[in-house]
Amino acid sequence: MGIFKDDCCFEFEGSNLRVVKKGEVLFDEPARIQIDKSGRPIAIGNEISDETVGIIIYPLKAGAIADFNGFELLIRGVIKKTDKKGGSKFISFYFNTFTLVSDTVTEVEIRAVRDSMEHARARNVYMMYKPYAAIKGLGFENNHECYILINATSEKFEISVVENKEVKQSNKVPYGNKMISTILKRRMQLDKDIIVNPNDILLVLKDFNILSNSNKPIRLKGNKANGLESNIDISIEYFRELCEPYFTIIENEIYNTIVEFGEKSSSTIVSLYLIGASANEYLAKRIEKTIKIPTVLKSENDYVLEGLKYFSNCYENDPLTIR
Repeated sequence: MGIFKDDCCFEFEGSNLRVVKKGEVLFDEPARIQIDKSGRPIAIGNEISDETVGIIIYPLKAGAIADFNGFELLIRGVIKKTDKKGGSKFISFYFNTFTLVSDTVTEVEIRAVRDSMEHARARNVYMMYKPYAAIKGLGFENNHECYILINATSEKFEISVVENKEVKQSNKVPYGNKMISTILKRRMQLDKDIIVNPNDILLVLKDFNILSNSNKPIRLKGNKANGLESNIDISIEYFRELCEPYFTIIENEIYNTIVEFGEKSSSTIVSLYLIGASANEYLAKRIEKTIKIPTVLKSENDYVLEGLKYFSNCYENDPLTIR
């Protein structure tokens, strides 16, 4: 494309920031930056450790920009880092950016992405709604049916109704398994007097369908208030009781999305697809039973990322691109 017209493609829906260039993933690390007392960046992503001294900034919150200055510093740092991997010198010049954004994004948030990218020296800022990348990644670009696509990220659940390859209705639940695991950790601390690692709870959520069928207690490692290590056996019933309010909220939001879509269209929704880091078999079966729509769990690949890889080579000429 030439040194003055290079590309950097971004996706920052979850807790990670991902950068793709010409179909290759150059960066997929936590969206964080560490600065010293003067505000100078020290490290980004996985470079940050407990040994480095400085302030750690997390500029993204639930896939939206929460700290504009921190986000610009992060983008510049990522571009410099990926520049070394990518082999071009576009950081010295103006470049194009292509960013996937939620289909529930507001005009203010779109403007924030555009402004931040421009401040990071982007010449042209392009965007696309994330479900279209997922549709491409799933291979559904020629699917004319009416279906629901749920992207269950670590930060939130995004619900989209797709009709004739076009997103017609969107809603979101503003949390995913990451927040659920943190809340469950606090509940267990209150109920059981033990501090459990949220990552262990995430593993339970992922395999909850298998664990439910076995009906055996779940053994978790943790620490008592005095700091001593301890194991605890959690019953399936107790864990299900803790999760129940959050699963119900997700189901209610799916219902709301269906009702809102029905007010605008007479089409029948024939299927539901569940993708993303927070997608699991237990939730898929529960949704199918409650919503009464055939539900398919698609967890083999990161379909949003696959779509981003594709569009990183052709987004400028695609009619779905927001300019």
